[in-house]
Amino acid sequence: MTTTKEWVIPPYANLTWEQHAGRNCVFCDRPLHQGAREVGRVRRDYGVPLRDVPVYAGPCCLGTP
Repeated sequence: MTTTKEWVIPPYANLTWEQHAGRNCVFCDRPLHQGAREVGRVRRDYGVPLRDVPVYAGPCCLGTP
């Protein structure tokens, strides 16, 4: 697992479709709007070629206004 600050990025298998598509916050699953940042990558490695997927967090979990 990858960590960022005090948050732990969940494994790929635990993400919703919206989270791994970059539409929702990786930590709280709220829809992303302005102020989202890439906070890391998760590895997708079951039955397909290895591929890192970027995940994003919104201001709700980054501590920014």
